[in-house]
Amino acid sequence: MILGFAFHAAAVGQAAKAPAGSFLSHTEVALVYDYVRTESVGYNSGSGSFSLSGVSAAGAYLLRPHLSAVLDFSGTHVNGVENTGASLTMLISQVGGRYTLRPVRKVRPFVQVLGGEVHATGAVYPPNAFTGGGGDSFAMTVGAGGDYSVNALVAFRAQADYLYTGLPNGGNNRQTDLRVGVGLVIRFGGR
Repeated sequence: MILGFAFHAAAVGQAAKAPAGSFLSHTEVALVYDYVRTESVGYNSGSGSFSLSGVSAAGAYLLRPHLSAVLDFSGTHVNGVENTGASLTMLISQVGGRYTLRPVRKVRPFVQVLGGEVHATGAVYPPNAFTGGGGDSFAMTVGAGGDYSVNALVAFRAQADYLYTGLPNGGNNRQTDLRVGVGLVIRFGGR
């Protein structure tokens, strides 16, 4: 909530400085449903894939025309990793940059690169003598998407990302995932 207030306060302070032909808002907040398909080695003594689902919340602030700073938090969960019945929850926090292209009709296409940390918990990571359970690792996403503008304040978002994590999995300690999402964007400031 404090972060949302800070984004909003910055947007209000910067709204008067919007360039005359600006097509981007200064600040936006998005809530997105995420579906993650992971390819991993080792969770069940072999190569396998499984799916997680959850939500992400993101905030973006316009730094320069077309370039925004992005803060993204997501949480996804699955019961039954590789049909074992083991659960897995991944919490990811990332920061990075987004480049937004000029709109095509009502769609604002963008590309983004984010980096941060993933924390995983569940039966896949039981407590042991060294940890309370769970695993932590670097996380990175590279992706693209588009916002379909309903009006100046509201848009629908669709995006697809390559998600890399390096969580311990008893194999190669590397996950290469596809994350797709759809959601709602609220914009503040600019036009």
